[in-house]
Amino acid sequence: AGFGAWDELGGPQATRALPVPAGLAGFVSELRKDLEPAAEYVEKALVGFRRHLEEASGLPALLGGSGSGYAVFPDDVRRADQLAERLREELDARVFAGATVRTGVRIAPYLPC
Repeated sequence: AGFGAWDELGGPQATRALPVPAGLAGFVSELRKDLEPAAEYVEKALVGFRRHLEEASGLPALLGGSGSGYAVFPDDVRRADQLAERLREELDARVFAGATVRTGVRIAPYLPC
């Protein structure tokens, strides 16, 4: 539905741009999601959820994938687990903390929702 709406809306470009987290600064100048306007047009509840997430986290949120979730980027990745736990309770939603790694894969314990 999001991709069809994107076509119907004329292939809109995202009007919201987020600051780039320090770890990505060398790769991109800003974070945008062009599918976000169409996804939020199709599913109006996404706008309210995004705003609630932004208020609860104190951080701007960006749509992930084609509308399957939102991401926030805390400045201190060491506090990401604490933020995820707090948001999980406050939003009553599935919330996961993640971080990029330079090499290999690290498996962390599964946190139930």
